[in-house]
Amino acid sequence: MKILLIQPAKAPVTIGGDDVYLYEPLALEYIAAGVTDNHDVKIFDMRLEKDLKKIFDEFKPYVVGITAYTVNVNIVKTLFKEIKTWNPEVFTVIGGHHATVSPEDFLDSSIDLIIMGEGVFAFQELMRRLGKKENFDGMKGIVYKEEGTIIKIPLEPVVDLDALPLPKRDLTKQYRSSYFSEWMKSLASIRTSKGCPFRCNFCALWKLTGGRYLTRKPGNIVKELFTIKEEFVFFADDESLIDAKRMMELARLINEFGIKKRYFLYGRSDTIVKHPTWI
Repeated sequence: MKILLIQPAKAPVTIGGDDVYLYEPLALEYIAAGVTDNHDVKIFDMRLEKDLKKIFDEFKPYVVGITAYTVNVNIVKTLFKEIKTWNPEVFTVIGGHHATVSPEDFLDSSIDLIIMGEGVFAFQELMRRLGKKENFDGMKGIVYKEEGTIIKIPLEPVVDLDALPLPKRDLTKQYRSSYFSEWMKSLASIRTSKGCPFRCNFCALWKLTGGRYLTRKPGNIVKELFTIKEEFVFFADDESLIDAKRMMELARLINEFGIKKRYFLYGRSDTIVKHPTWI
């Protein structure tokens, strides 16, 4: 099957971070990695390309998937409505942060399925069922409407990040020179952890993992770093430094294997204060 995965642009009147940074669509690269062995997948980044109709007509996808933050909700719903006018038979699916926290916002006639949480395995299962023309009974982490009734099946949380495939960065090769943050260009992204054990009242990220802090093994992170060509690397974590021992081991391995890159990550100020030798 042909699958088109779309990274949406923010609405023109929205104030957003795209003006000072533009990270690769890592979530879509993960989703693609789970299905490329059996399907033809394209990633279309609408922050850099605008003519979605052209790629849609040329590629003729069977499935269109879009990821969305809160800032993308309205523009994504508009996109799905347009897509359904182009081909009412195309299967449309939404995932991402907002779909996980507030899936009800995507209960729209133009959206066939909402996937909550870590979507790699759920999307794999979706493609298997679509291929066999099976229904969604018992499928974990989804929301949809059936004969006017809202069906919501609780997600089965992914707790082992190392069980996920490596992102399919080759699917964004035409865009990679455009990803940046401030002066760091070209910039790759890698995920070394997910979630946060803290409960800051201004942040919803901890809710995505139920307050757990999930980590990858340093050795597996180093293996992935060897596949990244860019000089600059962003650790796309909610908070990279909570497990100080793990990060010290990662730093040791990076140095030991001579991986010469420049790294950018987020860390709490109190974590840094507790480890003055890092400065």
